[in-house]
Amino acid sequence: MKNLTLLLSFIFSLTLLCSCESDDDDMRAIESRGSFSIDNDTFGLRFGFDTPVQEDSPNLYYKTILLSSEGYVLTQNNQLEGAADVVIMEVYSDQQNFEIEGTYSITDNQAVSGQVEMYFAINYDIQNDTLDREEDIESGTLTITKNENNTYVFTINNGVVDIVGNDFKLNYNGFVTTLN
Repeated sequence: MKNLTLLLSFIFSLTLLCSCESDDDDMRAIESRGSFSIDNDTFGLRFGFDTPVQEDSPNLYYKTILLSSEGYVLTQNNQLEGAADVVIMEVYSDQQNFEIEGTYSITDNQAVSGQVEMYFAINYDIQNDTLDREEDIESGTLTITKNENNTYVFTINNGVVDIVGNDFKLNYNGFVTTLN
């Protein structure tokens, strides 16, 4: 439930931030390719967003990253609608002006520099606040690299889903649109 609340607040922030832009056409994310897998179940990813750096506590900062499938639509009223499969990440640093590229240890219990808290949600419907499944990623290593063409590559090694211990894999190659 904690993760659902975080997802709701991120989606709400995403909607508000999108509505504050003067040129709405520039807010659309450029389509990208990727997927995440829980054991043998694979879900596609097409869009990436991140937020500006926010302060978590003194000398600890984070960015929230959302990777989603095609299910969300940005309407003419600048509202996100639909249902999508998503991976949400909060990456932490002790630097106030950090970029997302780097290698992070996945944790579900403590936010410190060099770590990331992650979870996924399947078929999350924004309007009805429903989803089919949600789980924390308990452990593993997330690597984010930035290519010369400003695309990012996200990969996970040894990802394990909370409680049930399923394998979790992430492979995303594409743009991440920063929301102001």
